Amino acid sequence: MKRINKILALVLAAQLAVVLVIGAAQEEPGVRELSDYLPGFDAAKITAMTVYGPTGGDDAASAGAADGKSGTDGAAPVAELEKTDSGWVVASHYNYPADTKKVDDTLSKLAALRSRGPVTTNASRHGQLKVSGDSYERRLVLKGEGDALTDLYVGSSPGFRKVHVRVAEQEDTHAVNGLSAWDVGQAVSNWVNTEYFKIPGDDIVSLIVENSQGVFEFTRAVGAGDDGWRVVQPAGVPVAGKELDLGKLKGSVRNVANIRLLEPVGTEPTAALGFDSRLARIQIKTEKLPPPAPPAPPSDIAAAVEEAAAAAEGAGAAAAAEAAVPGQPGGEAGEAAAPAPADGTMSVAPERHEYEIVVAAESDGNYVISASGKSHVVETSASSLRALVELKVDDLYKEEPAADAGN
Repeated sequence: MKRINKILALVLAAQLAVVLVIGAAQEEPGVRELSDYLPGFDAAKITAMTVYGPTGGDDAASAGAADGKSGTDGAAPVAELEKTDSGWVVASHYNYPADTKKVDDTLSKLAALRSRGPVTTNASRHGQLKVSGDSYERRLVLKGEGDALTDLYVGSSPGFRKVHVRVAEQEDTHAVNGLSAWDVGQAVSNWVNTEYFKIPGDDIVSLIVENSQGVFEFTRAVGAGDDGWRVVQPAGVPVAGKELDLGKLKGSVRNVANIRLLEPVGTEPTAALGFDSRLARIQIKTEKLPPPAPPAPPSDIAAAVEEAAAAAEGAGAAAAAEAAVPGQPGGEAGEAAAPAPADGTMSVAPERHEYEIVVAAESDGNYVISASGKSHVVETSASSLRALVELKVDDLYKEEPAADAGN
């Protein structure tokens, strides 16, 4: 019996050894070294990039809503970027200047992608991993020198900062580090500097609003702060028995001084964009006092003293020289033909600017606007300008307390 047990133990040990050897052989291919996922990809040679957002579904819709735009079904690109002599532009949106850093960062991440080999070579899993032609998180079509193309699907994430990717003409799907779908912007606003109109709000001294309710004009002195505003128009404001409340105006001034775009929609304020029946016109004046000039250096003061002394005659020359520069010790005050200012400063005119913003139409909670000095007409969130576009006289007063129903 003992002999049989020993034989069985030896057989079991041999079987375990075989299993371990086979398992090691099967695992070995899965621990391959990292290699370039896109060999030969040179970010500096890319001349165009077309970006597609996520294909339909709740994720696409909710992500689009967060940007103020509806979700895309993936049928049309969200941005077509082209490289020009002056930098990247969004060719699909009237050649609006792209944020070159954002584009370069994305291309650099693509060039740095590494893989240990495919996670699957089975085309039936493309949909599950969101890298199929009709189901993906992002799609990038990149064009390089010599019309070389790279068509890349960016899919689901198997882990932190990790994503499934697939080149369109290949069946292999890889999991790569250093990239996520969120790194690839799904709206045109993700590829541009969204600061459309920006001026120092503290420098605004005049604000004129023309809307459907009439003309409103507000002014304040330079450096007066938020509490320095007064009403110029409409005439007769405030009326007797009502108290002004310009609290809303303070917020409106901050908003109008920093307007961000959602999407460029044209290069001219045309009737097709609603500018023939505008909702409002906002005129802004700014004024800024320059900093005082520094006082004259001691060497200039000394030169003035010597010049005055040389011009003086007789025994009173030294006293006249000291009198030429007020505050110098010694001697009595004398007469000087052209005394310098005590602090060495000169009067400088304030810096003034004028701007105009026209609000055309509203669509899906966004305004179409144009602004002075801007080459493009854009959409912006209506919430930032609505208080001015819909301003009415009643908004200038404090709300009266509701009457007590019991009295």
